[in-house]
Amino acid sequence: MTLKYFLKKRKDCYNLMHVVFFSTEAKCELVKQYMRRKMRKRAKTALALLLALSCSFSTYVSAATIANETVLSEGIKQSFPEEKNTTSSENVMEENALEENVMEKNVVEEEMAEIESETTEEMFFAEKELSGVLVTVQADSGVFPKGATLRVRKLSRGEEQKVDSAVKEKLQEDKENLLQSIIFDISVLDKAGEEIQPDTAKGEVKVSFSKLSFLEENAEKQISVFHLDSVDAAAEKLETEKIEEKENAVKVSAEHFSVFAVSLVEKESSWKELAYLSDTIAVELGELITIHELLHSYVLRCRVIPETNPTVIGIKHDAYGQLAIEALHEGTAKLLVTQRNGEGELTKEFKIIVQKAPLSGRLGKQIEYSITGSGNDMTLTIRGRGETDAFELAPWEPYRNKIRRVIIEEGIKKLNIKTEAFGSMEYLETVSLPSTLTEIPNRAFYSSENLGDVTIPASVRRIGKMAFYKFLYNEKKNTIINHSPVFISEKGVSHYNPDYTSVQQAAKEDGEKKENISFKNVNFYTLPEINKYFFEFEVTGNPFINFYLYKTEDPSEVVGIQNFTDDSGKFKKSLSLGSLTPDAQCRVPEVNKIFISYLFDFRDTSTLSFLPGHTYYCTFLTDPGGRKSPSSETQLLQKVITVSDEARLPSVDGNFSWQLTGEKKPYTLTIEGSGRMQGLTANGELRSWNKLLNALRNRAHLELKGNITALDSHALAGVDYIDKGLVLPDSIVEIGDSVFSEKTIWGNLVFPKNLKKIGNSAFRYLTYKGDLSLPDELESIGESAFRNLKETNTITIPASVTHIGAGAFYKDKMNFKGKNRIVNHSSLKLGTRYVNPLFTDYTPDDSGEAPIPSYSGNGGGSSGRGSSSGGSGGSGGGSSSGGSSGTPMVLGADRNVPSNVNWQRDSKGWWILNPDGTYPKAQWLWINNRWYYFNQEGYMFTGWLFYNNAWYYFEENEGSEQGKMSVGWKELHGFWYYFSEEVGAESGKMRTGWQEVKSKWYYLNPKSGEENGKMLFNTKVEGYTLGPDGAWQTA
Repeated sequence: MTLKYFLKKRKDCYNLMHVVFFSTEAKCELVKQYMRRKMRKRAKTALALLLALSCSFSTYVSAATIANETVLSEGIKQSFPEEKNTTSSENVMEENALEENVMEKNVVEEEMAEIESETTEEMFFAEKELSGVLVTVQADSGVFPKGATLRVRKLSRGEEQKVDSAVKEKLQEDKENLLQSIIFDISVLDKAGEEIQPDTAKGEVKVSFSKLSFLEENAEKQISVFHLDSVDAAAEKLETEKIEEKENAVKVSAEHFSVFAVSLVEKESSWKELAYLSDTIAVELGELITIHELLHSYVLRCRVIPETNPTVIGIKHDAYGQLAIEALHEGTAKLLVTQRNGEGELTKEFKIIVQKAPLSGRLGKQIEYSITGSGNDMTLTIRGRGETDAFELAPWEPYRNKIRRVIIEEGIKKLNIKTEAFGSMEYLETVSLPSTLTEIPNRAFYSSENLGDVTIPASVRRIGKMAFYKFLYNEKKNTIINHSPVFISEKGVSHYNPDYTSVQQAAKEDGEKKENISFKNVNFYTLPEINKYFFEFEVTGNPFINFYLYKTEDPSEVVGIQNFTDDSGKFKKSLSLGSLTPDAQCRVPEVNKIFISYLFDFRDTSTLSFLPGHTYYCTFLTDPGGRKSPSSETQLLQKVITVSDEARLPSVDGNFSWQLTGEKKPYTLTIEGSGRMQGLTANGELRSWNKLLNALRNRAHLELKGNITALDSHALAGVDYIDKGLVLPDSIVEIGDSVFSEKTIWGNLVFPKNLKKIGNSAFRYLTYKGDLSLPDELESIGESAFRNLKETNTITIPASVTHIGAGAFYKDKMNFKGKNRIVNHSSLKLGTRYVNPLFTDYTPDDSGEAPIPSYSGNGGGSSGRGSSSGGSGGSGGGSSSGGSSGTPMVLGADRNVPSNVNWQRDSKGWWILNPDGTYPKAQWLWINNRWYYFNQEGYMFTGWLFYNNAWYYFEENEGSEQGKMSVGWKELHGFWYYFSEEVGAESGKMRTGWQEVKSKWYYLNPKSGEENGKMLFNTKVEGYTLGPDGAWQTA
């Protein structure tokens, strides 16, 4: 999988594989970080005195409370009951305690209150996400002044090219090639908004880049990080401290902030290994892309071998004079590229696929989309009912920078699109949100800088973070009119940027929600099979926590926070067990638990060593957020640990047993049993083999034996990398939800012969290099079961399959080596909801899909507007089907409409037949001096219409008035509404608030929902009396 398709056609990127980010200067940071005010001087002095005199304020706990139990306390000292000490031989630890890792994307900033000195300095922690990459900066206290903020910006294309050149020049010194780069301008600002540099005399600064997809795709390549003082400066290679492959992150120390480049590189000699591989690259029809951007390599010359006629691609120079290929026609071509190779040359062949993305398609069982228009003046329309299927990238991604208008019609409730559904659309100006919409996704309109005013309907119950966030000033601020009960904030989740957007809303702020951190339990287990032991921590809440251990064999020793800190008040590194990081944890969202394990060797002789036969009185300290000194959230948990046979991890768990063999990693874990293999106990605890897998650092060779009938969801929780292949016993008839999701299998995967059912997301994101021939007795394949496989696989579906869930074989992106292939022997028709033809060799068949329903106003929306139709139910308009004529004016059409209008009627409603056989759709028509609207299917619309953030009403009753847009006063279901009589763009819009009509003032309810627009009467508003006719009574 690569990011090339993810980024193509966007304003901030001109290539498919070269992962760099372009944009004009971002004038404000992504997410504003706020910290709790420091303690007042008096409180700090008192607390410092308390710590200095800690012995006088110790809290002691009785033996009955402590013995063999866990006791939770916050910042208090504890003592242990006396127990007899024993001795044994000394041991050596196999692995050092883990260092701190970067914080995950979903960890929001937390307010902190720390024990501080008399200065105003404090620890700095901030993170910003830009184009899918999370940048985290951590600094010791005093390195940055109080109130400092982080800013991360994209660079322009010209600046990117300068940085690339500098990085290449640096790489040449080590005879390395640049494959791919991610480039950011990172700076820290003081309260006045001025750039500042770190005071490294007061501490260290760490910069982490996480969620780097190319790390996942190119684990065998080298990652380097470069720093440049400016885009014109030389590149300095920074020392990489660590790379977390599971989290796809790299971390470096920094002494100066400006431009950083995270680069994927390889030695020149490694091209020999790739010389005879034919990489596949997808290019959008009409695209012009440089050879360097396409291949990330030094190129001497290249030529095209035509495989079709006319030629699919051509070679030319772009506007910058760089050699480029132009995608001329759909098809495939071979590109031969000659590169330097030491003293000689090397020619490599690439397969180029030129394809055109569809202009319409399915989004769900009852939802479809279509794109109309041309150039950069396209309109995206989404119509239907309910919610969409799940997508990582929107199907209209290739047209992102050509869409100017988005129309989401009535009936749509939820868009399940993970990444910027309508974000980074360079030309997007208007969006129409329906009154049925319940949720706006995260980053829905993120960085769509030209977006105008937006009205959020009252039906919305969730607005995702950074949904309307802008970076650039565009003549004037746009306005978000929020009728929903969801408060739109400029803080915390940062729905919008107040510098470029204003908000009108009645919703009230609930106050900042803070996630509770809880250290639930700690278990100690021994593994005599491999002469090791491990701790297992159970926590809830913040997924980034530091762990420390202080142990003693003296039961009378008083232990408190002061045992964990040095003279400067910082935590002692020697007591650190590590941090809760994604590659050291097992998450169980069903029970809101996270399990973290740390494995050690009995031969360790460090301060953390545990000797067989000894009893230790252990105090575990946790502190969330990566702090280096205690805080109000610091927690202590105590446990008495005796290293004995009773601490051995049980090898029998229910109907299953396990055996661990091997002298070094990866160890072989054999699990044998009968019945369903469940990964969780009834109270949400991990099974013993899952505990073991988690402790083995997520990697093992697995052998499954016995009469296992099913693998439940968490059956293999804890393992991410399975060595030497996997043979699943033939007794297995069911593979549950997500069992192999995000796992890597090296070697052959053998399916059970008797397998009947594959659950939802069972193999989603699987990394496996072989083909997948599903067994002949398989009957059911769940939703997203094989979605976004990481390799280029051929999947064979047997004839026995009778059910396939949505998205089962869908791919959101092109694999690095090309398209997947589907061989379908079943009788089921696989449409575009199941297979994406852009990235899979398969011709979808949507004929098995049900028709998209027209919204009737009764589909569960919250508009309270009664019914509306796009022609359903036999509604009509105009005169008889013989064809009344008029002189129409068409808005937003790309073609001329004849003056004689030929009305037609069928079972769904009225429509107009043009002489050329076409018909108007998604258009306004001016006929006989009245406006009509025709929906996406081409039928005359009746009832309430929410269009471009305004309500309109079209006559519903049968007769000559049907379908005409209402103007002036209109009585509907016993209530009066007023529709603007102005000529022009305001005509027909429903009015709210105080309105003057024919020299009289009326008040039309502005409240969202069913009351919206209704005229009030016989009441007082703002002290003014409204009469029985609704008019303000002046006397």
